[in-house]
Amino acid sequence: MQAISGLLTGAKHSSGRFFSKLNISQRAYVVAALIWAISIALPFDSFLFGSVALLASLVGFVRETHALFHNIWETTVGKLVIIVAYASIANFSLAFSAIQINQITGIEPGPFVFTMGFSTLVFAPFWIAISSLLVMITGLLLLNIWIILRLILNAFGANFNIHWEDKNYAGLTMLLRILLIPPMIGAAVMLTLPYIIDTSKNSDSIIFSSESGGKITVTLSDDSATDESLSSDDKMDMDDEGKAFLEENLRINASIKRAVADFIFMFEAYERSLCKKSDEQRSVIIDEDSVLLISKDENEVFGYQYEVSACTPIYEITSPADETASDY
Repeated sequence: MQAISGLLTGAKHSSGRFFSKLNISQRAYVVAALIWAISIALPFDSFLFGSVALLASLVGFVRETHALFHNIWETTVGKLVIIVAYASIANFSLAFSAIQINQITGIEPGPFVFTMGFSTLVFAPFWIAISSLLVMITGLLLLNIWIILRLILNAFGANFNIHWEDKNYAGLTMLLRILLIPPMIGAAVMLTLPYIIDTSKNSDSIIFSSESGGKITVTLSDDSATDESLSSDDKMDMDDEGKAFLEENLRINASIKRAVADFIFMFEAYERSLCKKSDEQRSVIIDEDSVLLISKDENEVFGYQYEVSACTPIYEITSPADETASDY
């Protein structure tokens, strides 16, 4: 019993000394690696352990990326690169939002000034995931290249630090980064899936239903794997788990677009209009001759029916000749 107690005490002191030599990011990587190892050893699939390990990895990665961002920003070239990157992401996000509005309403997004800003915010997680994905893939490639270069340079007697911040166990930490970045890339890809899947077309294999509370249910028919509307990558035999996963991503995508459709109806369209319409319809003026009429319809995928119509004024138009004749 005393031997076991002595071993535990020694292990505690050793682990304490080990962790005291690590910085915050290194500690996060070690904790993530230990949790991943435990989750792999478990006889059952533990979503909780995987999530905690992923969170610990992200803490270390974000901390290092934040420090690197500040170092790059301090240089003139770095400022230029970051500004160009932000401007590019902003431009693509606006274009992506415009495409989503077009898919929902069926017309050009020009009249939807407020919805453009709202949909950009709604799709912000997608662009954050894409940006993180690009940074992590680039970081993974650069880390591998740097390790190879450092081994070559060390063979010629040159000595370079493996990492600008790691003072102890730099090699071990670099290995942990290489092992932990792929799961983070996978998580980023999973986050983007609901935004990439297209639910704008209700094919025969994708069955949408909407409840009165606005909750959307998506069901794949049995012939979904061979439906011509699906891409070649989707044409595969899916088990129940894969089918449920795809249905959930389709449901999330439809719910996101439903939120945009709700915003259009409540804040972009108007109850009162210069053009003739029914009481339950709301209108968005497209141009001087056309109007988009929107009405609630739970049978539609996003809960609304959109109809482009000629704008018939609510007042009677009289010509100058008629006005002259009325004077006599």
